[in-house]
Amino acid sequence: MPSARRSSTSPTDSAASVVALNACRRVVLTLDRLVNVERCRNYSIIFIALGYGLVVVSTFMGHLPQTAFGTTVLPDYLAHWTGGRLVLDGQLADLYDQHTQIEVQVAAVGQTSTLAWFVSPPFAGLLYAPLAALPYVASAAAWTLISIAMLLAALKLARPLAPNIPEARWRMIVLVCFASQPVLELLGAGQDSAFSLFVWVAGTRLILARRDVLAGIVFALGLCKPQLFVLVPVVLLAQRRFRSFAAWSSTALALALISVKMVGVDGARNWLALPFQDAYRESVQVGQAWKMQGLPSFVTALMPRGLSQVGEVAGYFAAGAVLVIFLTACRRWPTIRGDVGLWAFAAITTVLLSPHLVVYDLVLLLPTVLYLLERQDTPTVRVALVFLFVITWMAPVGHLVAGVAPWPLSIVGAGWGALPILVLWLEFRRPDFAGT
Repeated sequence: MPSARRSSTSPTDSAASVVALNACRRVVLTLDRLVNVERCRNYSIIFIALGYGLVVVSTFMGHLPQTAFGTTVLPDYLAHWTGGRLVLDGQLADLYDQHTQIEVQVAAVGQTSTLAWFVSPPFAGLLYAPLAALPYVASAAAWTLISIAMLLAALKLARPLAPNIPEARWRMIVLVCFASQPVLELLGAGQDSAFSLFVWVAGTRLILARRDVLAGIVFALGLCKPQLFVLVPVVLLAQRRFRSFAAWSSTALALALISVKMVGVDGARNWLALPFQDAYRESVQVGQAWKMQGLPSFVTALMPRGLSQVGEVAGYFAAGAVLVIFLTACRRWPTIRGDVGLWAFAAITTVLLSPHLVVYDLVLLLPTVLYLLERQDTPTVRVALVFLFVITWMAPVGHLVAGVAPWPLSIVGAGWGALPILVLWLEFRRPDFAGT
C-alpha cells in the first residue's frame, strides 16, 4: 500500500512562521506607538521649513534662471516649456529631436549640464504653449502658482471621498502631504503630477455623481502622462460604464488625431519609439531608477549595471502578476466597498506596476491613503505610510551612497518605497477587509 504523502510544511516550519509573524507584529505595534499627532505635526513643520526654505533660498541666491547650486530653476518644467516653445515656433517636425531641444534650452536659460527632455505626447505641447510665450523665469513662476492651485483643488475635491475622517485629522493629512518629499519634488522641480492628481480625483468625483460622459472626458485628459492612467479604461469596462468608456475612447482618439496632425505620422511614431531607444532607457529608465518607486524600477535597481536588462524583464513579470490580481479583483469587486474603493485600489495599483513612476508621481496615492485611513486605520497602514515618508526623503542620500559603492551595496539607492507601497496594496487584498 503506497505511503501517505507528507505535508510540504513541517510542524517546525509552521511554528517558525508563527514566531516570525508574531515578531513582525510586535515590531509594527512598537513603531506605531511612536506615531502620534504631536510628532506628525512637529516633524511635518520641520520638513516644510527646511525643504521649502532650501528651495526658496537657493532660487533667490542664484542668478536666475540658475539657482545657487548651478541648476536651472524648476529643471523639470524646462522640458515642458521647451515643448510649448517648439510648438509656438512651428518646429513640430523636431519636437522630439534632442539637438533641437538643447538649442532652445540654451537660448532660454544658458548652458545646462543635462537635457531636460520633452517626452510628453505631442498634444501636451499645446497645453504648455501659452506659458512658453512668457520668458522662462516668469513662466516658471506662473507654473508654480498653477501647480499649487491644482494641488489645493485636488485636496478640496478629495475631501468628500473620506467624509468620516474628522476635520482635525484632515488638517493633519494636508500638513503631512505638503511636508512629503513627493510634493516638495513636484513643486521644487516643476513637475506636472499635480495635474494628474487633479484629473484622477475630479474623474472619480464625476463617476460618483453618475456623470459618466464627463468623467470619461476628464479621465482622458490624464493621457498627458499616459503611464498614470493606463488602468482607467480597464476599470470603466469592469464597472460596465460603457458611456464613460465611449467618452474616454472618443477623447483619447481625438487627442491622438490632434497629435498626428501636429507632428505627422513619422513624428507620432518617433514619440511611441522613445521608451525603446537606448539613450532614453539609459538616461531615464536605468539612470533615474533610484528616483522611481514602482515595482519594475525597484527590481531593475537591485541588479548590477550589466544585468539591468534582466532586471527590467523581471520587473515587468512582477508588474504583470500585480496586473493579473488587479483584473481579478475588478471582476469580483464587492458592492459594499463601492466605487471609491475600486478607484483607490486602481490608483495604488497604477503606482505599483508603472515602469516609469517617479517620486513626485506618488501624489496619485492620495485617494488610496484617504480610503485606507478612513476604512482600515490599522498599525500596518500607519507604519507603512511612515516608512514611505521616510524612504522618499532618504532617497537622495541612498543615491549618493550607491554612486560610490559597488554592487550589492549599491542597492541602497534602489526605490525602496515600492515595499511599503506593496504593503498598502496588499492591505486591499486582505480577505477580512475585501469581503471576498
